[in-house]
Amino acid sequence: MLRLALFQLGMAIIPWLPRKLAYLGAHSFTNLLTLFGSSAFRASLENQAAVHGLAITDPTVRATAQRALKNQALNYIDLLQLDHSQADSLVKRISVSGYGNLQQAQEAGKGVLIISGHIGNLDFVGQLLALRGLSTVVPVERIQPKRLFQYVSALRSRHGLQLVAADDALRPVLRELRQGGIVTLISDWDRQGNGTPVRFFGRPTNLPAAAAVLHLRTGAPIVPCFAARLGNGNYTARVEHSLDLSLTGVVEQDIPAIMQGVAASLETAIKRDPSQWVLFHRVWP
Repeated sequence: MLRLALFQLGMAIIPWLPRKLAYLGAHSFTNLLTLFGSSAFRASLENQAAVHGLAITDPTVRATAQRALKNQALNYIDLLQLDHSQADSLVKRISVSGYGNLQQAQEAGKGVLIISGHIGNLDFVGQLLALRGLSTVVPVERIQPKRLFQYVSALRSRHGLQLVAADDALRPVLRELRQGGIVTLISDWDRQGNGTPVRFFGRPTNLPAAAAVLHLRTGAPIVPCFAARLGNGNYTARVEHSLDLSLTGVVEQDIPAIMQGVAASLETAIKRDPSQWVLFHRVWP
């Protein structure tokens, strides 16, 4: 209930604050989380140690994990202020590169599977798809308590994104792809613990196989897209080329091969600036 209470308090106050003042408060809050060694900070330390190939006690690892925590706090500020953000001002804060890659993928007429991770601020940058008139379904974690899930979902869908709970997403996702729409999948954390084994930053772990399974079932191209926060509160969005997949026709071989390609794409995006990786759950067992 504390999580819900904090979020409700944020919803009551933060939307009305000047962004710079809200950002200042976010920095102070994350300094406290770092000082007291919150579980989110500890998880980020472990993940960043794997990314850097260094010990968890290394100063570089600690500094990057702290920056990631601060970036996520700023992301929450932007999410809480979405309800008061006009569409034109929101669009001006996002610069896009590679948009033609998405348009090219759409030409196949099989829908598009966008894959991304907890990188940058997808809650904010993802709004651009809806604002450009693109029908987009996003499976999301059903966070608890239920009221918090409802609050967050309402904010994320503020400008037209269609959010569905991940544990009940199969039918709306397949329907969206068959209608030529877009499905966005967050693929850097095996939340349910039943993913496909991959090598990720040189270490074994599992990643959720939804992108591979849906590609094999529908033929929808897989397009990596990644966001990054800039220092002035603006963002960049980068659309990559569709994954070049060489399939064997043997599902048991093709799913791991596709997911290894997804893992490689995520690695490249995270390496550009590891502090943009705002995932606060352990990725490696």
